[in-house]
Amino acid sequence: MRSIYGRKRDRARALFTGGRTQGIEVQAIEKDGIRVSLWDMAGQQEFHAFHDCMFPDIGTSSYQLPSMFMFVWSPMDSKNTKKGVVKNEKNFQASFRYWLRFLASKSRQSNITLKVIVVLTRADQMATLSHAFTAPIASLRSDFKGVIDIIDPPFHVDARKKDSMRVVASHIFEIAKHMLQGIQVYKICTDINKLLSEHLKNTNEGIITWETFGKIYPTSDKAKLEAVALCLNESGNIIYINGIRHIVLNPNWFCNKVMGSLIHFSNFEASRSTIPLQDGCTPRHSLEDCLQSVVKSKVKGSLLVDLMEAMHLCCKVTISNGVPNSLVDHIFIPTLLADGGTIEKLQWRSLATRKVDDDTFVYMGRRLECEDKDHTFLTPGLFPRVQVIFNKAFQSLEGEYKANVMLGKDFISICFPNKEIIVVFCQANAEHVIGVLVRANNPNNNQRHTPTTSVDMELKCIINALVTICAQPTSIQGVKLIECHPAGLLILSVNGAK
Repeated sequence: MRSIYGRKRDRARALFTGGRTQGIEVQAIEKDGIRVSLWDMAGQQEFHAFHDCMFPDIGTSSYQLPSMFMFVWSPMDSKNTKKGVVKNEKNFQASFRYWLRFLASKSRQSNITLKVIVVLTRADQMATLSHAFTAPIASLRSDFKGVIDIIDPPFHVDARKKDSMRVVASHIFEIAKHMLQGIQVYKICTDINKLLSEHLKNTNEGIITWETFGKIYPTSDKAKLEAVALCLNESGNIIYINGIRHIVLNPNWFCNKVMGSLIHFSNFEASRSTIPLQDGCTPRHSLEDCLQSVVKSKVKGSLLVDLMEAMHLCCKVTISNGVPNSLVDHIFIPTLLADGGTIEKLQWRSLATRKVDDDTFVYMGRRLECEDKDHTFLTPGLFPRVQVIFNKAFQSLEGEYKANVMLGKDFISICFPNKEIIVVFCQANAEHVIGVLVRANNPNNNQRHTPTTSVDMELKCIINALVTICAQPTSIQGVKLIECHPAGLLILSVNGAK
């Protein structure tokens, strides 16, 4: 689409760099009074967790405008050194199924049926193979019937040719026109969005305060102002973050320049020495300075970090700087944690300095998994979100309830004086699951591993919190979790559990 509607430099990059997306690229296209906001989500795995928090709220919001989705897939194997090598059907089916499950997981079941357009590129090289993917598409259409509407037929395009892409664009506007029929709020949002675009053009302010938004669209009806902001947010025209009452007027700048650079780390190489990163944590002041220098904007780095915290992309942690009774504010960013065997090295921390027999403890555990594994799954962005929310909740406790929280790749360890909770994100039968393990002092040492009411309640509280997080609009509201007794593998992954 950039080759048709983008700015000159965007068109050049799309043609000569292969249009590889970093983070999420956002661009609006217009035709006959209809405005479509395109959110191009990067296919690279390192960005998948970021997709979760930016995905529109489908099926619950009273202010939402309809969404459609486009699955763009290149049949050519770019990783193969031999030119002209075509990916097989299994590769296509696995990739397409992943994104269909992602859509189903992110969308609450309602009367809204998601519409998906399939676009296969490299039409110039696929003349003899144009029908090679007909069977996999038909199979997936049948599998997701009633959940997702895969529009037939798929498009075969040469992305380098405008005429080829115009056919797809025309089809998008045709569907959009049909979907917008009878939606009165669209006209209001269109008018206000023009005012916001004009303000961005005149001031170059990528982020504005709630007070400034009220001046751009003056109204005494606060509920109406809130409704308009939510509607514009759900339609992808702005990013409205209620937690700190700020509005991102330029979603592409934030998703691509700010978050894309941070997650990919490619633009941070020159400043890596100023960003000491250890176990996903970096001093807050270092992150603020680096963000401000990289994005080259009037927006303060401190505000960018505040926005990330409000979106549950990171959280505050305090770490000792080596000086007694001296703590330094750090920011924990789960998506920056390197892959590794952290879980295998995970150990119980509670009462670690005491030499006690294992009879001293009561152990309980559960496993949470998707009920409908055919259509839904625990998305990559779920557990980083859980880490951020849990850390904030448990770090705020005081007195006897004060907890020591340790965060790592795919695990959370919450340590109290007399008990410890470990939450892990791992695989069971090729599907991601969440394991919850609790170890507490056993008041009856002669009754080995007899569950106590307090431990059972603790376990239920954690499980209820996880279910609540999953049901949030920007989480995996389409997933129904079921509770299982953990397999031995999950228990034994924590040294010391029996």
